[in-house]
Amino acid sequence: KIIDYNPAKDHGKVAHLNHKGEYFVSVAKAALDRGDFAEFAKYIGTGASLTPRNAEAQKLCSDLYFAFGRSIDAFLILENSLDFGLNEPEIFRNYLTRCFMLDQDTRIINCAKKYLPNKNLSPVIREDLKLAEAQANFFRGNYNEASKLIRDYTLETNPEGFLLRCQLMYELGEKPEAIKLLNSAIKTYPNAMRLQEIKARWLKDMGNFKESRDCLDLIIINNPENFSPYIQSLHLIPGPENKEKREAEIENIIKKYGKKEQAMLELSQYGNDVNDSKLTARLLTLAEQNRFPSRTKFSLTHAECLINSNRP
Repeated sequence: KIIDYNPAKDHGKVAHLNHKGEYFVSVAKAALDRGDFAEFAKYIGTGASLTPRNAEAQKLCSDLYFAFGRSIDAFLILENSLDFGLNEPEIFRNYLTRCFMLDQDTRIINCAKKYLPNKNLSPVIREDLKLAEAQANFFRGNYNEASKLIRDYTLETNPEGFLLRCQLMYELGEKPEAIKLLNSAIKTYPNAMRLQEIKARWLKDMGNFKESRDCLDLIIINNPENFSPYIQSLHLIPGPENKEKREAEIENIIKKYGKKEQAMLELSQYGNDVNDSKLTARLLTLAEQNRFPSRTKFSLTHAECLINSNRP
């Protein structure tokens, strides 16, 4: 639990306990640097509770809780730290990223409703929250509310907001119109590779593998370290005749990005999409070995894949 104090009434106590907390945090960080995870776990919780304004301490503590499957405690730590980060965009972005990774759309919506009316909120955080609220409603299938928020917040003035409008049209069955609008967005925001990623996925779904491959190649040229186009490209080599090629590509992806949780989540979803339960099982084991915070999501993806494959 975060311990906060009234500086006017508890000045001496604040200074003493904050100093003590910062010391515990420094001991925990030093332990983490040398790989002494037991000592890190021993000190980071107390250190974080005594230094509520130390964003790094809150993140380290929540990361520990996520790693040990204590997601509720981790989210509580992050949510308690938001009040102290009204001018610290990274505090909110870390929280929103965790929420999106673990499908916590309701938390995002509640966060937006709580903090957007706050006049002391940083303009940067305000814009992040507006977009996140609209995206969370979209992911929950609240298309009317998402459309309303895009309009009310004028989100189309940035690439992600424009993309969200395109995604709404696509999900509502207006696929040719969505592609046309997405192409206009790509012309307006030529460096926004996220737009190309979505276009590649849509073209693949529509059976246009050649143009989808062109989009993925462009993304790779722009950023060779981006794992998403490599995973998406697996969809473009279907069929038993390409099995060995797919397996080789999968091995390369795991070898290069096996420590990256988001990359392995995306690869696991690919396995689910093609009913490859051996792959989803392998990635679940990898997630457990690496203590990925979203291990539960790997489990659910594997379970869904087994069901879709009609296996017990």
